[in-house]
Amino acid sequence: MSKKLPYKKKSKKIHISFKYKPTFLKSWFFFEDNCKFADYLYMRGLFSMEELLEQLLKDAIALHVTDLHFKSLYDSQIYMRLNNQIQPFKKLNLDVYGRLVTYLKYKAQLDYNRLSFPQTGSFKLTLGKNMYYFRLSYLPSPNDIHLVLRILNHENPITFDMLTKQESEKYFFRKLLKKE
Repeated sequence: MSKKLPYKKKSKKIHISFKYKPTFLKSWFFFEDNCKFADYLYMRGLFSMEELLEQLLKDAIALHVTDLHFKSLYDSQIYMRLNNQIQPFKKLNLDVYGRLVTYLKYKAQLDYNRLSFPQTGSFKLTLGKNMYYFRLSYLPSPNDIHLVLRILNHENPITFDMLTKQESEKYFFRKLLKKE
């Protein structure tokens, strides 16, 4: 006589599928209450670190932020420097935050053999129609690290006519430029 196996109830699997990557979901990465949903999207491959970084930088540039501070590997809060004050900016899940910090070090081409020393690196990124330049400063301490990401050209470039309203001064500067 064969032994009958006990009945095993099948659990329902929840599956979310998208025909395309909806852009409105990208902001879900950053809301503290929605960290589990952001983890779900990231772990399912709906977002890459590049997309996450781009969205983070777009949000920062829209607010005219000059620096982003990553103060600790143990606190997933990202801080921003706005009007010479450091304020909370975005909060990520700790795992996603750690991956983002690692990705930033890779993107800025820091020397992984010398991570116990302060380093700086830079990279450029096209966001929309504009090219932006960024500088990453890496400052290790015995127990933690601190990264500062400086947005170097977050404002529109200044034109020659914006420097002065005096026509005589514009003429003088143009004349100086032609000599060189």
